[in-house]
Amino acid sequence: MKERYGLPVQHAIIAVGQRLKEPDLARRLKPLNLRATYHDPCHLGKMLDIFEEPREILQRIGVDIIEMEHNRYFSTCCGGGGGLRSVDDSLSIEISKNRIRDALAVGVEMIITACPTCESTLLRASGRLMNQIDKFIDVRSLWDLLDMSLTG
Repeated sequence: MKERYGLPVQHAIIAVGQRLKEPDLARRLKPLNLRATYHDPCHLGKMLDIFEEPREILQRIGVDIIEMEHNRYFSTCCGGGGGLRSVDDSLSIEISKNRIRDALAVGVEMIITACPTCESTLLRASGRLMNQIDKFIDVRSLWDLLDMSLTG
């Protein structure tokens, strides 16, 4: 819409980030007091260059972000992008298990992402990996956590 028709559009995460800076809305946020890592979705980051806004939102709602080694533009794939799950499910699972291991390496028990495909792919991998390492890494949506913060 922006490129083809010149309409003033922006991604929802940018709009929400801007609104959360407004005092009336900022006062409604209840800190979640969580420690987690953030997984940069490929489309949001590499295609739209949106890296800092999700982190700013998470900080505003009380999430202490511990960065994985590969983050922002150098973030690795969740294993679900480009229809990989449909084409090669085994490869998809192995790639996503590696991303779960990245989170384990920085000592967190939760991965947050803004992409529903990443969320479901990583959550499936966490369940599969739990059988091998006896530890579960929760995967949550940034949007769900924002909702929790706003509703208290």
